[in-house]
This record gives sequence, structure tokens and C-alpha cells, in this order.
Amino acid sequence: MIAVLSILVVCFLQIQGFIAIKPYDTHQDLLIGTVMHVLICVAQRILVASYDAANLQTIHYIMQKNPQLKERTLDLQKAYAHQDKFWRW
Repeated sequence: MIAVLSILVVCFLQIQGFIAIKPYDTHQDLLIGTVMHVLICVAQRILVASYDAANLQTIHYIMQKNPQLKERTLDLQKAYAHQDKFWRW
């Protein structure tokens, strides 16, 4: 959001003449460049959001499996302790 606002502010300042532009650039070129930069920022935000969603799904899956794995670990520890008693005659 800050990047998009910064791009728009710089574009506005260039159009108003507060920031110099290249002599061969027109306002149309400036606006096209601004739109392209804004679209890149939007695409990056979509990419980050989709990556975060994928990570959230992975964390949710791990949190679901964690209690099951703890239960299986306890079962294996009990079975191992029982096996030691069984084989020690």
C-alpha cells in the first residue's frame, strides 16, 4: 500500500512540475509507467497473499496431525516398555 501511494505521489509531483521529468517523456508515458508500477505492486501483493495462504494451510495441517503423532508416540512408548518386561524373564 505504501509503495502504491509513493508511486502515485511521485507521478502527481512530476505531472505538476515539482519533480523534473525527462524532456522526451510525455504525461501519457508517465501515466503508463505509473500504471505498470502499480500493477507490479498489486501482483506482488497477490503473490504474497497466496504464499501466506499456502503456509497457513500447511500450519493448519501440522496442528491437526500433532495430537495424533503425540498419541502414537505415547502408544509406542507404552508398547516398548511392555516389550522390555515381556522379554526379561
